[in-house]
Amino acid sequence: MRGSTFIAREKYRLDALKEEYRATESAGRFLLGLRYAVFAGVMAILGSLFAAYNGAFGLSTAHHHLFAQFGPATIGVLALILILAGVRLEQRLRQMYEECLKRAAEIERSLGVADGIFTRLEHMPRERFISSTGAVRMFAGAIALAWLALIIFALIAWRS
Repeated sequence: MRGSTFIAREKYRLDALKEEYRATESAGRFLLGLRYAVFAGVMAILGSLFAAYNGAFGLSTAHHHLFAQFGPATIGVLALILILAGVRLEQRLRQMYEECLKRAAEIERSLGVADGIFTRLEHMPRERFISSTGAVRMFAGAIALAWLALIIFALIAWRS
């Protein structure tokens, strides 16, 4: 009787691990897709802010009300805040994705899968600049510098 109880518990444990493995793999794929969706969303909003920046600049030459004077610089600051928020969100999603990778690799080891995909991903060397995270950060940095230049340009134009 004890042997059959042990076998039943072991089968239940293995089934639970397999189910968790599927859920972890699915969550990892979702988080990876979400990282790119966030990036695309931030880029779309930045495009809209750039259109608003150009429109506000047109107002500043035609009118002298408060928004017309400070609008372009304010929009630029909003763009910088959005970039920072996007980078922070990307970092958090990356952390969550890495936790999924670690857990899936642990499950592979528990199931006796010596050379599973998650175990290999976990042991892949991490390059600081040659990675999706490094590329996102470089891209965000370049866009932030461009917006900073637009803010400076707006402030110079306002002073003259």
